[in-house]
Formats: sequence, C-alpha cells, structure tokens
Amino acid sequence: MHYPGSLVHLSLPECKLANGALCRQCEDLQMLADRKISDTLALDNARSAVNQSHVPFIRKFPPEIGSKIFVSYLPDPDDDLWAKIEMSGPLILGAVRAKFPGSPHRNSGAQSYPNSISRALTSPTDRRWSGSGYRVLAVSRRTSTSGPLTASLADLSELNTEPEGGKDLWPGAVDLRSVASRLQQLTVQSVKIPSLLVHFGSLTHLTTDAIADNECLEAMQSAMKLTTCIFQEIPVGSTLVDGLVTCLKPQKFDIEPDENQFLDEFFNKLYLPAPEILSIMDQFRHPDTTIFNFTAFFERCRCPLTHLTLGNSESEPQNMKAMLAQVPTLKHLSFTAREDRNTALRDVLQALADRYPPPDSESGDTTTFLPYLEDLTCWDSARTFGWDLISKIFDVNFENMHSIGAVHRPKVAAALCTSRVEGERHEHRQSRYHTSLPASWADWNQTVCLSSPIR
Repeated sequence: MHYPGSLVHLSLPECKLANGALCRQCEDLQMLADRKISDTLALDNARSAVNQSHVPFIRKFPPEIGSKIFVSYLPDPDDDLWAKIEMSGPLILGAVRAKFPGSPHRNSGAQSYPNSISRALTSPTDRRWSGSGYRVLAVSRRTSTSGPLTASLADLSELNTEPEGGKDLWPGAVDLRSVASRLQQLTVQSVKIPSLLVHFGSLTHLTTDAIADNECLEAMQSAMKLTTCIFQEIPVGSTLVDGLVTCLKPQKFDIEPDENQFLDEFFNKLYLPAPEILSIMDQFRHPDTTIFNFTAFFERCRCPLTHLTLGNSESEPQNMKAMLAQVPTLKHLSFTAREDRNTALRDVLQALADRYPPPDSESGDTTTFLPYLEDLTCWDSARTFGWDLISKIFDVNFENMHSIGAVHRPKVAAALCTSRVEGERHEHRQSRYHTSLPASWADWNQTVCLSSPIR
C-alpha cells in the first residue's frame, strides 16, 4: 500500500489487502449484492458480519490517514458496477469508523477521531474507469467534548454526496441507513434523493444542488426537524406531493430556482411558520413569467422574518409595500431591481421614506412600517433614487442633526446602488460615504454606499 500524505489508495477491497483473498463474510455480502437480494434483514446482517470481520485489519490503519481515506472498489471492469456501489457504501464507511470505537479526550495527545471520510469508486490511476465514479464525503463530529466517543456507527452526523462523472452514472439506490441512523446534515448534488437511502428523522440541515422541486418537497416532508434548507439551482420536476407540507422548525430557507415560474405552485405547497431568514433569487431574468404572490404567502405564514433577500424577477411584480407590511419584524432587507424598469423598487423606497411622521405630527416618533429595519441593500437601483430620500428613510436631517432631537435609533446601514448590465457582465463603480455625526449621536452611526454606473 502507498500512503501519499493523508490519502491511502487501495487498488482492491480492503479485506483482500489484509487477507490476500476475499473473506467469507465479504463473499456472502457480495453474493447478496450480485443477486440483488431485496431482503433488508439479510443484507443488514451480512454488512454487520463484514464490519466485525474487518475490525482487526482496520485497526492497523495509520492514524495519519484516518481523516481522509480514498478507497477504490473496482477490481474488475466487467463486474456489476452498481451492485458493488450499493454494497460498498456502508461497508467502507462502517469499517473505517470501526477503527475509532472510543477515542480519548481531544487534548490527550492520542489518536483523534476522523473528521471526514472520503471515498471514490474509481481509481485515479485506472483509465478504464475515468469519468465513471462518484464520491461520498462523510463527516463525523463530536457531540460532546467532555467524554469519549461511542463505538456506534450511527454517530455519522454529516453526509455529502457528489457525482464525479455526471448524474446519469448514479445507481438505482445506495442504502446508507446502517451507518447514518442519526444523520443531521445532508448535502446532495446532482443525484436523485430517492436513490440515496438515509434516515431523515434526525436531519436538521438539508442542502441540495440541481435537485428538482418535487424531490425537495418530499425530503422536507420526511425531515420534520429541519432548521435549515438551502436549495441551489432547483429545476422543475414532476408532479408535486399531495397535500400541504408543514415544516414547523426551518429558520433559514434559501432557494435559487433555475426557472422561477414554478415558485407559485412550490410555495403554495408549503406552510412555514418559523423562518427568520428567507432568500429567493433566480440565476436569470424571466420577465414574462408569473411570480408567486408573496403578500398572500406572508399572510398565510405569519413568520418572525428578520432577513429577506429577493432577486429582480421575484421583486418586480410584487406589491412590495403590501408584502413588507406583513413582516414587521424585518431587520435586513436586500433586493435587486434593474434600473428604472422595476416600479416595485420605487414603491418600497418611497414607503420607507414616508414611514416616519413629520416632526410636528401628534402621532409621535414611532412607525409601523418596518420599525426594526437596520439594513437596506438595493442592487441595480433606479437612477431616480436621491440623497434626500436616504435621510427620510432613516429619519435623519443631515443639515441640522440636532433639530431632530436626541432620539436614539438603532444603527443603520444602507447600500443603494445603480449599475449597468451588459450581457453577462455586471459592472459598477462604487463610492462609500460616511456621515459625521455629533457627539450626542455617537451611538447612532449610518453608513451609506452609493454606486454610479460605469460610463
């Protein structure tokens, strides 16, 4: 064997390297996999037997390769590729973890528990298999710093799956439930979620890349403890799930659609009462599509939103003032609006400018429209936006600061930008201004960022 740094390259299955030939337990498991046996109990028992038989060999692994192990599991190109993949996933992850059944305390100086396990089913030196593999990154973290780790293979808390040769090469199903019964964080890229068999019951963080909208909803339906959902480059899939998907715990919801026309149906399937951070930004502009009515969504889901980010296509057709009135808890608002074409931008900026009553008003100094706003970012803003509007938005008189009175408002930052978009290029020249505030306003600071278009 060769140990290049923190990686070990195994040209054959690990038990064959240890024993010179496949052990009986591996042969039994191989037979079940090759015959595509559907008996879950038989497969679980076979995998358990393999893990137990491999423990003496796995314990001999040098500690320096414990953090990252690269395993090639294709001894013969003529063998059934997917049968080996399905069989070897929990086998290799479980065997590597078996080397560390009970690590001492972190500061004891002894060998440490592996933070990640990287495996690929394609040998980088075997050109016969170039471009036909996939990678599984499994990260295990300490749940407690005060005691040793347990020997349970179910401690696997983070799993990252990523195809190396394209999503069409992913097999029908890979069952990792035996080594991820308490999985907390899952990242899936360019593969179908139903083909990855894991337990969703303990999942708190779900990140997908190029996974269809219907699969995202199905995963959310199964993972009732989710607190963070990040869906990147989400395409339109097949028929969505029946009924309403209720997720009571997600605090962060970030979605980046490939095509935003599906948002209407997608969000109508969701009930999200808990999000504090919501970001919806498409990659491309789709001016002729019908966008979801966020005003109705926020009326239905009275969530304690503090951060909201919208792209141009999501903000342009909205009644922004009516929509923002539904989220009075908002502290950070960021949205994109291209030049003067987005009337929603002007509406919301004017509403912000009018939110404070005149100084001589009997209504006092309070505002009911976004009273907690601390940060405003508007990219590609309309060029009609003027400096005088900034002072109105945050109720500041730049000419005579003392005339407003010693009212302590929260710290506010505003980024208000104009730019020119040429094809795929987005260029802007940025200037930053800092207001000099009197001593009585020392605890109230405002930073304004203005950008002018490149000529």
